Amino acid sequence: MDGIRGEGRKGPQGIRGLEDPMGPQGDHGDHGLDGEVGPEGVVGEQGVVGPTGDDGVEGPVGQDGEPGCDADYCPCPRRIYHYSNLIKRLV
Repeated sequence: MDGIRGEGRKGPQGIRGLEDPMGPQGDHGDHGLDGEVGPEGVVGEQGVVGPTGDDGVEGPVGQDGEPGCDADYCPCPRRIYHYSNLIKRLV
């Protein structure tokens, strides 16, 4: 050594050991067991059909209307007015 502290020679580097092989991948844990299926539900009974409604009472029939009159023979006041005007003009 030369007398200076810290300037020693380095020794040979050691040989690196071999790496161990990887082990198997772990599982993702237990997801739990499925539960039991419950009992089947009971189907309800069918309902009762209600009574049929009636059609109601028929109303009374109206009175017969009066027969219409022909235009040629109808003695309506308007026609008489026109006839009297015609006579007045002729006279």
